[in-house]
Amino acid sequence: IDLSATNKDSKLFMYCLQSISKLGHHRAIANRINQSDYFGVFNSMLASELTIAGKIAVDGYSEEVSACVDKSKGQMGSLVADLRRTCTSTSYTYLYATEVINELIIRTRQSMNVVDKPALQRAIRKWQRLKEELEDEMLKPLATGTTFQKKRRIDVALTMSDLYQRQRRRIDPTSGYFDGEGNGSTSSMSNKNELSNVLDNAMVGLLTKTSLGVQIDKEVAESMLKYAYGGSTDRIGDLLIEHPSAITSLLRNMFGSQRIRQLETRQKCARLVALAVMASERMAISRYHASAIVSDEDELCQIILKGSQLCEQVESMV
Repeated sequence: IDLSATNKDSKLFMYCLQSISKLGHHRAIANRINQSDYFGVFNSMLASELTIAGKIAVDGYSEEVSACVDKSKGQMGSLVADLRRTCTSTSYTYLYATEVINELIIRTRQSMNVVDKPALQRAIRKWQRLKEELEDEMLKPLATGTTFQKKRRIDVALTMSDLYQRQRRRIDPTSGYFDGEGNGSTSSMSNKNELSNVLDNAMVGLLTKTSLGVQIDKEVAESMLKYAYGGSTDRIGDLLIEHPSAITSLLRNMFGSQRIRQLETRQKCARLVALAVMASERMAISRYHASAIVSDEDELCQIILKGSQLCEQVESMV
């Protein structure tokens, strides 16, 4: 395996690598090399890794899974780290991996029955989490590379996400048609769709700034909260938990070493984090049929804001 990585033009080593892959040693290959140069090997590895993730969710650590996953490196071993590295090494591997995961989730939902539903839902959550991990890796600020390379990587990640694809699906091809006299009609797009587009665009802006290492400013936070003026704040929280990178960025800007200094901006960020917490609580209550009460938004905002201010006070004392 190591020789195939250092001799990429060798047909002999390529044949050996494909033979090793066909024998099912995908974990060994994923641990040692980047398979983006060998699509057949990459495809087999991806299918194997997603199968292992699904089996962990459904059956736990069976004998077959335990042989593939080194639990000393965490619950999923090095599987997540290997997938983050290999699936985001090039644009096409990321595009392909994202599409495979999306299709896998869709087909699993279509084939679920009453008996298998709980187990398959756990597998779906694992695959969704892996998809979030890949997006997070693509949006992670690069230590090296030109600004163009960094921006291109961000564009690939965001174009493949639902933030961009949803807007394409909302377009009404019959809008703006002309009647028999040549008079154009007004657009038939609803206000709800327009608000949804505004929210998705605001999230794209937030993730772009995060990936470029730019601090969140008042305009970015305000653009996220604009949706609340004509829609439910629940949707803002739901969208935030779909993109954990955004929540991580908000927390870093409130509690990290490069904290936001403007109080008004911090208040808006605190509200966004509070909405994400409430969305997580609603999801947990719905998933586990719990009878808990969702936290109060204003109370959560105050707690988060006080915590941020306390970090600032402690830093000034040291």
